[in-house]
Amino acid sequence: MHAATYSAHPVCCAVGVVNCNIIEEDGLVERAAVEGKKLLAGLDELRNLPNVGDVRGLGMMCGVELVTDKSTKAPAIGLGGNLGARPIWSDPETHDWAVGIVSHLPQLLSVALARVVQDETDETGLPLTLSGPGLQDMLRLAGSPYEIWRDILLTNTDNVSRALDRLAQAVDYLRTHLASRDLQQEFAAANELYRQLRKPS
Repeated sequence: MHAATYSAHPVCCAVGVVNCNIIEEDGLVERAAVEGKKLLAGLDELRNLPNVGDVRGLGMMCGVELVTDKSTKAPAIGLGGNLGARPIWSDPETHDWAVGIVSHLPQLLSVALARVVQDETDETGLPLTLSGPGLQDMLRLAGSPYEIWRDILLTNTDNVSRALDRLAQAVDYLRTHLASRDLQQEFAAANELYRQLRKPS
């Protein structure tokens, strides 16, 4: 639950009532009890791994405790780095802002591009039939189902909206400078960012 100044607002309460009704009508608690046993049984197979201190849970809320020493249960704070991961610590607001730009925006850009191509393709199949691997790469994210993204977009709306505004500004800049050499700088900056992404971590 997210508590805030307006938690007791009638609209918030109405949403809470609807959620309670869904939980009861769909038997989510009962389903969680059944499915949770399956999940916990599967996770329990990890118990003998050297860095797993414990596996526990109730319903669908399960956790795997990562440790550096099974006997002392010392938490494995640096384990991610040892596995090649790059742990990044941030507060929730910063996280939501960041993923809005580097994760959610690319998804929506891919969806928007797919819509443009679909709308522009005529009965002859053009321009889609002229497309190559480049378009496929750009539209890879467009294959993601809405069900995966629905709650993400509903809960990070402000950050995603700001990211879309920033993208619109960038597209407007490209449009207004199509006939000038100013775009060379844009390509150079894009090339540099791409090189950064390609560097081994």
